[in-house]
Formats: sequence, C-alpha cells, structure tokens
Amino acid sequence: MTEPYPLSLQTAYQELLEAHLTRRVLDIGGAPELRKRGGKGYWYAKFRIGTKVTHKYIGPDSPETRKRIERAQTERENAKSFDKRCGAWVSQLRTAGLPTVDQSTGKLLNALAKSGVFRLGGTLVGTHAFRLYTAEWVDG
Repeated sequence: MTEPYPLSLQTAYQELLEAHLTRRVLDIGGAPELRKRGGKGYWYAKFRIGTKVTHKYIGPDSPETRKRIERAQTERENAKSFDKRCGAWVSQLRTAGLPTVDQSTGKLLNALAKSGVFRLGGTLVGTHAFRLYTAEWVDG
C-alpha cells in the first residue's frame, strides 16, 4: 500500500476537481461583432474552427442583448482566471509526483471536457483513468 499524499496536495486536487465540476459553460463563444442590415443592428459571435471563420447569431441589437454580451465577456475573463488557477494546481500536483498523461492525451481529454462530456456524466475508463486514480485515494 502506498503512503497517502499530504493534506495540502489532497486539498489542491479536490479544489481542482471541484472547480471543473462547477464551472458553467459559456453562453456565447467567440468575439461579439455588431452588423448593420437595413438600418438595424444584429449581434454575431465570430470565432475560428480550424482555418474557417464562423459567425454564430446572438440576437438583435437591444439593451438585453448588450447585457448578455457583457455577461459573456465577464465570464470569458473569469474563464481566464479559472485556467490560471487550474494551471497552478496542476503544476503543484505534477511537482509532487502525481501521475500525468502525455500531451496528446491531455489535449484530447481537455477537448472532451470543454465539449461537456464529463459535465454531462461521461466517465473516463481504462489505462488513463487507472493511472490518474491515485489522486482519488484518500486515507480514511
């Protein structure tokens, strides 16, 4: 049986886990852009998928739509802060010697997480799940 990780590392891991479980999915992706047609304004979110630039309709130019865009921008700033906090926790866990995945697997797991797979109940199984399971072990 292995020795339990120190309480500070267990806490960092639990904070990282909780942050991911409670994170809200952003309402609007991309950069908001106001377009005028026929004297009226319409908001679109502009974002890139691979090499293609795509526009997603947000709504007509109105006070409600502008508030929604402001909330999305605040959420985007919160997401940057979230990513920094998570990066610090991951760095702390790596430094302590917790098992990690290779870069390509990490990118794949990140894409699954961002698409909502785990938030909606998806479960990682197999080799990578078992390699990372040691962080779940709590001396009790």
